[in-house]
Amino acid sequence: MASGSAPVEDASAGRRRHSRLRANLPAKLITLDGTFQATLLDLSFRGAKVVLGGASLRRGATAVLSWGMFETFCTIAWTRNQSCGLDFDEPLKPQVLIATRDLADSTPKVDESRVAAKSWVVGGSRL
Repeated sequence: MASGSAPVEDASAGRRRHSRLRANLPAKLITLDGTFQATLLDLSFRGAKVVLGGASLRRGATAVLSWGMFETFCTIAWTRNQSCGLDFDEPLKPQVLIATRDLADSTPKVDESRVAAKSWVVGGSRL
């Protein structure tokens, strides 16, 4: 057995640096390939998670995320199925998160399971 020191693991590995605000708000993601309707699922100072309706985006592409009366420049950090993670070029101000929380609280909630079931019934998607 070698007598070297074991590698030190980062205590924050696999954890987000900032807490996320659950939003479920309508949004737009604007890229060089077009403008895509999206749902803003969650938001933090440095990033967001959105769901796109069938759009295929590539990791590393630059975009503008627009929701409510706000918008920010971002980079697509990851894509999975119809979801993607965004890294913001500049951190959001606390006032933007507070206003987004207020907007999310005042927006009627959509029951996603009913939307998926209706889509399945009319042949739009698989459950």
